Amino acid sequence: MLNNGVTLDHFWQRVPTLAEQGVGAHGGGGGGSNSRVNPSSGGGGGGGGGDKEKKEYKRFKDEVERYHVQNETLSRIGEQLDAIEKLKDRTYGSDHVAQLDAETEALRRQYDAQVDLYDEAMKWRAADQAELVSLGVGVQFDENGTISNYEDVIQGLIDQYNAAVDAYNESEQEEGDKLRLEDAEQFYEDAKTAIENYEEAVATANEAQNEMADILN
Repeated sequence: MLNNGVTLDHFWQRVPTLAEQGVGAHGGGGGGSNSRVNPSSGGGGGGGGGDKEKKEYKRFKDEVERYHVQNETLSRIGEQLDAIEKLKDRTYGSDHVAQLDAETEALRRQYDAQVDLYDEAMKWRAADQAELVSLGVGVQFDENGTISNYEDVIQGLIDQYNAAVDAYNESEQEEGDKLRLEDAEQFYEDAKTAIENYEEAVATANEAQNEMADILN
């Protein structure tokens, strides 16, 4: 569940993937100067001088703060546990027992919040992994979900972008050439962001698991 009650399933239905917008290993996509294609696919010639500049829409997945609700919940519970810890040091007898009971309840809620964070991270991980595959940059995953060929993927993205730069530098640098270079730049940034988002999701899920284990110990 995302912020404001929006689920990931709802989010992915309402927001087109990069591949659907024309960003993918095989290029393509619809017309319009705001579509992004894999620069290695080449593409059409220069545009007409009378074309209007088209702005791109903001995308929900680019603007949303992941794990906002879960992090806010965990922050509040952490503050409550800090307050309980201070009261434990200043109370005795039945009052001290009451604080121990309050601590147990807060730890139970903290565990549940970590489970919620883990579930949310795993949903993002699956969505990010699907997007990486759709981009066609050759990512491979080991049994733990780690990108096992990370350096090769990054080098491939750099080589592809640099090839687009060479093509632009050797071109007449007309409007169509500029658009193709912009597409190459956008594809590079989108792919890097997709990798970073995926790795963040993996790390968040792993951290939540560790926190759950610590609470139980």
